[in-house]
Order: sequence, then C-alpha cells, then structure tokens
Amino acid sequence: MSDFLRSIIRTGVPALAGAIVAWLTRRGLEVDNGTVTLGIAWVSSVAYYGVARLVEAVEPRAGWLLGAPGAPVYGD
Repeated sequence: MSDFLRSIIRTGVPALAGAIVAWLTRRGLEVDNGTVTLGIAWVSSVAYYGVARLVEAVEPRAGWLLGAPGAPVYGD
C-alpha cells in the first residue's frame, strides 16, 4: 500500500466514525449544536487534507498547503 493511500485511509477512518455518529443522531442519539459544528469542521478538515495531498502529488511545491513542503515518509 502506498504512503499516499495509507494517509488518506488514516484520515478517512475518523471521518467514517463521525458519519456513524451522525447516523446515530438520526436514530435518536441527541447531540447539541456545538457537537454538530465540530463534526462539520472535522469533515471539512479531512476534505481539505485529501485535496491538498492530491494537489501536492501533482505539484510538490504545493506542500505549503499543509504547512510544510514534502509528504512524510513512513518507516517500517
């Protein structure tokens, strides 16, 4: 598995957890507006990260979109 795909999965899984919580709220779990706002911020962050990584894959200088140039290299 590539580092890029692994990073997307590691970002997407928490987003999936958020989606499950959202589904539970539709089934009767009560959540206040602050929690909903946090959920929206979380999903927005995951989307931003994914798009920024895609842009960086095409144009490495765009790494500044994530605060520093160069994607991380994960060791074994």
